Amino acid sequence: MRRVAIAAVIISMSFSAATAEDELRQISCDQENGFPSIALRKTSEMNTAGARTYIVDFQQDGPVIRLPPEYYSPDWKDVEEITFSTIDNARAKGRLTLKIRSGSGAVYVQPIGIIERACWNATKSYFLSSKINRPIKEIP
Repeated sequence: MRRVAIAAVIISMSFSAATAEDELRQISCDQENGFPSIALRKTSEMNTAGARTYIVDFQQDGPVIRLPPEYYSPDWKDVEEITFSTIDNARAKGRLTLKIRSGSGAVYVQPIGIIERACWNATKSYFLSSKINRPIKEIP
């Protein structure tokens, strides 16, 4: 019985490590054509030259999400909530997620990645100045 419990803990720890390595992290945050554009890479590839870069743009009509495994662009009316959850004591960075309603009516959470506070503040400013009227939640 103990061996099973130990094996379960080891598998769980391995899964967590693999997930953390594959989580996307901000490598840049720009205002392109007047809207925020966040470039992200997998944590495990942050220092790898030529590693694949994923982009999320927040445009007037809705977010343009270019994350694995697909590219899609929901309307803002389908984005039910935008959440920034801080992940460090200094609140210098956090995990950005979107709660999206699909065409079938199902709601799912789309993780975007870990972004810096300055990028979040610029993105949030864009939402407010562009009158993108979606619920914004910030979790300390």
